[in-house]
Amino acid sequence: FFFFFFFFFAGVLLLNKMSFSLQAIWTSALFRSFVLSGVFVGSLYVWKISRIKYMKDSSQVIVRRLFSVMVVCIWAPFWTGINSSKELGLEISYQSVISGLTAILLTSILYFGPIIQAYVNEELDDLIPSISDAVMWRSVVFGPFAEEFVFRANLCPLLLKEGYSHSVVILISPLFFATAHVHHILTNSLAEVLFQQLYTTVFGWYSSLLFVRTGSFWAAYFAHVICNAFGFPPIDDLMEDPKRKFLSFMYLLGLIAFLVLLFPLTDPQLHGSYFYNDFEKMIKDTVVK
Repeated sequence: FFFFFFFFFAGVLLLNKMSFSLQAIWTSALFRSFVLSGVFVGSLYVWKISRIKYMKDSSQVIVRRLFSVMVVCIWAPFWTGINSSKELGLEISYQSVISGLTAILLTSILYFGPIIQAYVNEELDDLIPSISDAVMWRSVVFGPFAEEFVFRANLCPLLLKEGYSHSVVILISPLFFATAHVHHILTNSLAEVLFQQLYTTVFGWYSSLLFVRTGSFWAAYFAHVICNAFGFPPIDDLMEDPKRKFLSFMYLLGLIAFLVLLFPLTDPQLHGSYFYNDFEKMIKDTVVK
């Protein structure tokens, strides 16, 4: 159902956006997004050892896969044509610092419940990954960088340039991100993969919103780092915890605060988002010419 919805929705957008010709398809943002997603996933399996089941957490596989995705990151701007630091959201300035701190604050508020749960159960140390662990470097440092650079910094401006609205881009770009995780079916059960598709899509909406509304890659990256470091909230442990009523309230309080603050704190005018100011003017000037 997920894939049917994804391809059907993308197909409708594609056919409505351009005349049906091979040249139009080849140059379309959606086609380039599909290809970039496929190349990203394919790069993980170019090494023979990385195709061996249950080897994904070995240091040899991690190093090879990181090398592969970094090559994809170098190639991606040439494929998408998104090659300025402003479009990629890579500029480091006062506003980008504010955007990064905003993402850290919002994501921490979202995890308010799990953080309180870890505190009252004296398990705060478990929230901090070990820096000597290769899996940590893959999942918390380099993995988020590669995924945000490809699926946010390249795909979002690419789709925006073709004329899709901010809302549509925030809605559909995470679908490419989610499908890039479907290869986990090789090592996980179908139920686990479907669940992962769900929460990676939801996270993708959040990350895309941060990127587009703040105009900063760093906002999306830091949010991804925190989410990967903390992992999915331990709902199973919560249900068995003697203090579950109090902790459930903390979960709810964090979620409500997150939803209330999300849009005010990511106001494009506050962050000087390139995609709401200069970028829109550039698109209009290009259309006029």
